[in-house]
Amino acid sequence: MGIDRAVTAILGTRDVSVMEENAEHIAELEEQIMASFDLICDRFLGDRQLLEETRTAILDWQEIREELLGQQKRGFHYPGQAGQ
Repeated sequence: MGIDRAVTAILGTRDVSVMEENAEHIAELEEQIMASFDLICDRFLGDRQLLEETRTAILDWQEIREELLGQQKRGFHYPGQAGQ
């Protein structure tokens, strides 16, 4: 399962254990992504600014994901979600 489906699963449930299971899966995938990104950084011959902008976007995404998960756990649910 990809990150997009795990996020959808988190947003589509009120079951905290399902949220945490999917959050753990996302974290595992992010570790793989960062390991691959580090390899790219080592071999990239182009503009290093592009790499830094990409790294910033990845880290910004992690903050957004954590905020979404936190809101779900606190009981805030987005309009149109299943289980409402």
